Amino acid sequence: MTRSFLSLCLATTALASLSAAAHAAPAGYDKIDAVVVIYAENRSFDNLYGGFPGANGLANV
Repeated sequence: MTRSFLSLCLATTALASLSAAAHAAPAGYDKIDAVVVIYAENRSFDNLYGGFPGANGLANV
């Protein structure tokens, strides 16, 4: 019983480490400090952010 449990633990650990290596984050993700998501119902990009410098709202399309 102990031997099969040990084998199961080792196999689970090996599979978990392979899975983590296969799904490594793309280069550059380590430079991201924060992600901000703003939800506003019935609002457009121009309505919320069109006046920000560099936003390039619909007036520049």
